[in-house]
Amino acid sequence: MAKTSPPNTGGELLYGAAAIAEFLGVERPVAYHWIETKGLPAFRIGGKLAARPAALRAWIAEQEKASLDPTK
Repeated sequence: MAKTSPPNTGGELLYGAAAIAEFLGVERPVAYHWIETKGLPAFRIGGKLAARPAALRAWIAEQEKASLDPTK
């Protein structure tokens, strides 16, 4: 399924769990799991999940940095 945005978001919003999962390259259940347990930055609009690509990229960078930190 293609990434979709509601009107007037300028394409800066991933709208729906399928779009978020596709962006991340994972299955929908994995995206839900990461939201619930790992702090993946997502929010609801009218009951539907949404996320900003920039926020997801920042979260990925944080995960990468944490995994490379020898003190953790």
